[in-house]
Amino acid sequence: MLIRSATRADSRGIIDLWDGAGMLAYTLDPQGDLDAVLAHDADLLLVAEDGGALLGTVTGTWDGRRGWLMRLAVAPPTRGRGLGRALCEELERRLVARGAAQVNLFVFGGNADALAFWDRQGYARSPPVELLSKRLGRQDAARPSSC
Repeated sequence: MLIRSATRADSRGIIDLWDGAGMLAYTLDPQGDLDAVLAHDADLLLVAEDGGALLGTVTGTWDGRRGWLMRLAVAPPTRGRGLGRALCEELERRLVARGAAQVNLFVFGGNADALAFWDRQGYARSPPVELLSKRLGRQDAARPSSC
């Protein structure tokens, strides 16, 4: 298995992984999201591949002070084998190299599997933080608002 920076050629595979993880309901323009990350933080959009097949992906961003971990998705048949952990560890290594002393992430409160995964990775919950968001530009009332 190889973990590497994603390229635009990986877009379809990444979107398919997001779809398999139920993440497409939370984005209005998945290709646009990928293009923005590739333009801004290309080395923080990672994929894991084996034999040319994409098995997982994680998206990170860097705001100059903190790292942010976004959208971790692993193909359902390969879950539970350490792939998500390996992707996160590589992303964390890259964020530390940029100067990050902290990495943050968001998890939907009802997602018990995700919360358990992040607990195992050493991430602590930070109550009483509340996520507030505002869609800018194109509005789509049929989709829930999220980051």
